[in-house]
Amino acid sequence: MARGACLLFMSAVFLSGCLDPPAAVGGSTNSGVRGLKVGMSPSKVAGIIGTYQVEKTARLPGRILACRSYIYDEQQLRVRFVHVLFRNEKLVSATDGHVTTCKI
Repeated sequence: MARGACLLFMSAVFLSGCLDPPAAVGGSTNSGVRGLKVGMSPSKVAGIIGTYQVEKTARLPGRILACRSYIYDEQQLRVRFVHVLFRNEKLVSATDGHVTTCKI
């Protein structure tokens, strides 16, 4: 019995790494990210924070993930990005303050 419970617990721990990240939108006020909402379409996001500069996509069974990077702060040699993650054309998460483009 204890072995079965331990096996079940370990399976849950290992499978939890396969779950999608929690939905979240957060960041500073100057990037525009706070105006975004979970579930928005890419066109609505573009209407709020503009056109993205870089997009990375992953086609998985039953879903398409796209991570788009939007420049919001350019100072001399420093650039900051907003990262917006879409799943099947719906916003899942958005954060700012990144110094590189997003990766999937």
